[in-house]
Amino acid sequence: MSDKNKTSSDSFLTLCKTCDYIVNIPNQGVKHTCPVCSSNLKSRSLLDFKQLGFFALSALIILIISIFQPFISVSSLGITHTIELISMVFILKTDWSLLLYFLFLFTFMLPVIMLLIQVAIGLFNVKPNIFIANIYTISHAFCMVDVFILAVLVSLIKLTSLSTVDFHSGFILALIFSIMLVLCWAKCHPYKVWDLISQSSIQSEHKGLRGIDVSLILCRHCHNCFYNSDTDNAQCPRCGTDAAIREKHYFQRVMALLLASIILYLPSNLYPIMFTDYLGNNTGSNIIEGVISLWNMNSQFVAIIILVASIFIPIFKILSMAFLLYVIRFRTVKRPIHATRLYKIVCFIGKWSMIDVFVVIIMTSVVRFTGVMVINPGFAVISFCLVVIITMFAAESFDQRLIWDNNINGSKKS
Repeated sequence: MSDKNKTSSDSFLTLCKTCDYIVNIPNQGVKHTCPVCSSNLKSRSLLDFKQLGFFALSALIILIISIFQPFISVSSLGITHTIELISMVFILKTDWSLLLYFLFLFTFMLPVIMLLIQVAIGLFNVKPNIFIANIYTISHAFCMVDVFILAVLVSLIKLTSLSTVDFHSGFILALIFSIMLVLCWAKCHPYKVWDLISQSSIQSEHKGLRGIDVSLILCRHCHNCFYNSDTDNAQCPRCGTDAAIREKHYFQRVMALLLASIILYLPSNLYPIMFTDYLGNNTGSNIIEGVISLWNMNSQFVAIIILVASIFIPIFKILSMAFLLYVIRFRTVKRPIHATRLYKIVCFIGKWSMIDVFVVIIMTSVVRFTGVMVINPGFAVISFCLVVIITMFAAESFDQRLIWDNNINGSKKS
């Protein structure tokens, strides 16, 4: 680390990505928060890269074994159907290849890529370049194995009302893999990979100021801080991404994404998300009807999970982002710390609405009793999946530092 970036041997300067203040934080310490907005600035990982590499390699081995092991068995009316994780690929490939691509991307390809990069860095001392860091950033952002496992648990509760369910070794291994993956995901944020390429350098005399006041730009892609007099048309020297002191055209971009999500949200709730063919009687059900059905089957807890994840969370995200756009556009932010917390909640819950999509995929793959009972996905599941992804992009396109720009004098924690 360069001398300009140090204020002492035990601390260094960093730029808070939430409120844009330059803060001095210690090199060591489990947790440190911004004194202005309370955002986490530094958290010490319990695993170094070598330990993380061994842990990631173990997770990959468990995943490979689990794919080809029996996952669960479903029995109904004397017919037993056993599936492996790999069999979902062949079932979905026949009629619903788009759902297969979503499942493969979010629950297999991106998680595996993330783990492989951790193994390469930790065990083979591979120095990441811009391409590897970019791939890791994308893989980390859209890794949804934890959501998939929760969807499996929800699906099993629904299946027990229709048939007898038996667990096999593949299910146990997949559960262990998901726990290990979440730990790897939490311990290695993308900025740690980017810091292996180069680290930011902030001048010590700028401590306590805001980046916007000293032409210090934060790259929102790789979290690099750099000085540039042209604050509107700069380029990050670390990742090469176009950067500016504030996101340009953020309002139009976020508003367009929100309108697209609203348009798709209507058919995702009005049209059937799943069709059940039972003894030749084919009936479709939308999300609300599925919730009511679960409630009537005395699965109130699962019904509440589906209701919150599929109905309340998308609406909450859309309304929250619209509210944040409004208060920034018309400069009516009175308590920026509360607006910031609202934005962080939106970012945190963004991917969990995918539970219903994964439940439909799992039910479609498992319930295949030809001539007796078959479950197929409906068109609404595609619309709903797009709603989740678009709202995630809308939250990512929003620049939370704008919340604090008009509250410099009143930006204390209140």
